[in-house]
Amino acid sequence: MDICGLLSTALQSGTNTDIICQSVRRELPIGKITLGQAIKTLRTKVSKMNQDDFAALYNLSRRTLSEVELDRGNPTLKTLSRIFAVYNFSFCIKLVDLGSEQKIVSLLVKRPTQYA
Repeated sequence: MDICGLLSTALQSGTNTDIICQSVRRELPIGKITLGQAIKTLRTKVSKMNQDDFAALYNLSRRTLSEVELDRGNPTLKTLSRIFAVYNFSFCIKLVDLGSEQKIVSLLVKRPTQYA
């Protein structure tokens, strides 16, 4: 079973994985954690994988993954989408009107569960 399958099973059983994923989804859009922190949290606490193994498994360079987790560089939406797809999330950005200003917010949207 791949990571997505394991994650799906864990989410359905209501384990700590569900709490971690919900926390990341809640904290990212309000700026409590950065995009890099969100990815590192999911990789280390949900997947329990090191950077080399995660990057190799999902066809990313370890350097790209490291730069993204450190909030450096300029990752493409394609790269971010590939990383978050592992956790059954769609990565989205949204322009939020705050009255006198606008802010771009990163969102993680739970993908519908697919049944065989």
